Amino acid sequence: MVNSRRAPLLRATALVGALLLAGCAEDRLADLGAGAHRGETVAALMRAAGTKYAEGDYRAAATLYRSAYESNPEESPEPLVGLGRSLAAVGAPQDAAEAYRAALKTDSEHPEALRGLGNALVSMGQPALAVPYFERARAATPGDWRIELGQGVAYDLMGRHAGAQSLYRAGLAQAPDQPDLTSNLALSLALTGDVAGALDLLQPLLGASGTDARHRQTLAMVHGLAGDRDAARRIAAIDLTPRAVEQNLVFYETLRKLEDPTERLKAIRAHMAQ
Repeated sequence: MVNSRRAPLLRATALVGALLLAGCAEDRLADLGAGAHRGETVAALMRAAGTKYAEGDYRAAATLYRSAYESNPEESPEPLVGLGRSLAAVGAPQDAAEAYRAALKTDSEHPEALRGLGNALVSMGQPALAVPYFERARAATPGDWRIELGQGVAYDLMGRHAGAQSLYRAGLAQAPDQPDLTSNLALSLALTGDVAGALDLLQPLLGASGTDARHRQTLAMVHGLAGDRDAARRIAAIDLTPRAVEQNLVFYETLRKLEDPTERLKAIRAHMAQ
């Protein structure tokens, strides 16, 4: 019989269907041995889930975290937090939000659950609802640059661009080598008209450790906003097909015609979701 406290999460996670392969979870439990202590079973499932997550197999991680949650004798929030993290990684923010909310019922100030719920709400297009969770997460773990990053995105989406830029800079003061913070700050600056400042931030990222296609494509976009099609084409072509490059160049021209920074950012997010 399902505990009524757990029922909402079980219904919510069922929405992701194939992500939570129940048969695989049952096999894992069987492999651990029928005589295993439940606490040992949960610990083994959590270790296996962490390994799968570290390997980038987020679907398998979600399955294992869910099994750990269902076998959890002490109702620790950690399996739920891991489940939320994995669901967010596979692009299921609504289900991730339900997992994080369930974790917060056990530990109302769990920092990762608070930050994760904030990020999920941002992904769901609800940045104003996300802000209180980021602020609570900051109170629980001051100095975590990931909170500044998440709340900065929320502020940008709300049109509070100066506040967003302050948060990104605060994050960079804590973690100066984090390219996500630099990239988001540069994009926020570019959207509000400071293209030169954005390029100054982004140019050193080319070839720097920890950067990837997202950061390079942000640089291409900023060149596009500046009207430098040649530079935008050259940078975009590092990661994209010729057809995708030309499509992005057309999109950059569309962005240039939008005057409101928040509308530009919403257009970018919609373009990335295609």
